[in-house]
Amino acid sequence: MKSLSAIACAALLAFALSVAHAILKSAADGPQQSAFELYTQNVGKIGVALIFYFSVFLIYPLFLRYFPLNLFFPIYTGLTILFVAIAGKMFFDENFSTIQILGMTFIVIGIALMSQAPE
Repeated sequence: MKSLSAIACAALLAFALSVAHAILKSAADGPQQSAFELYTQNVGKIGVALIFYFSVFLIYPLFLRYFPLNLFFPIYTGLTILFVAIAGKMFFDENFSTIQILGMTFIVIGIALMSQAPE
């Protein structure tokens, strides 16, 4: 049961971090030419992304009080990779190569194996 809770909590953090990445990608896709223009023309988007990042930063140690690091971090990181890839496809029409699909499959297998570790 603890493993399912760890997956749910990790998914929450991974989703928040993936939202932040998607927001930053949308800011970077704009017409600006320089880094200065990127930051000045997208203050709102960057601010919202920072709120998501900061939220993850604040919540992560709270979850570590309840879950072992060697269980929680791999699941959280793997789910973040999957969610970012899905966001790239859904919102930015990015494509997956066969190798990327294979890699994502291995991530899912890894998460399943990690969640079966003895508690």
